[in-house]
Amino acid sequence: MKVIIEINTLTDQEMLKACDLVMESGADFIKTGTGWIPGDANIERIRKIKEHCGDRIRIKAAGGIRTLEEFMKLAEMGVERMGINMQSAVEIVQALAER
Repeated sequence: MKVIIEINTLTDQEMLKACDLVMESGADFIKTGTGWIPGDANIERIRKIKEHCGDRIRIKAAGGIRTLEEFMKLAEMGVERMGINMQSAVEIVQALAER
């Protein structure tokens, strides 16, 4: 089960409290957004979530992931799943193929 917390609408304090509540609920994933709220990938805020939660819950980053660089940063920090729109996914795969 995934619980969406929409990090682009929360303060850091609210975001981390939401993470605590999601972990207490027994959910499998914290999802960072639906992709419908404007904003970028918020990699630094996702890093805060990962540091706060550690290995107690898995993270699905979603919303604003548009480049291979963003994808790689999230993967390197241990984000297990990513929600990426079709156009960005194609561009990320093409960028990876060009490496």
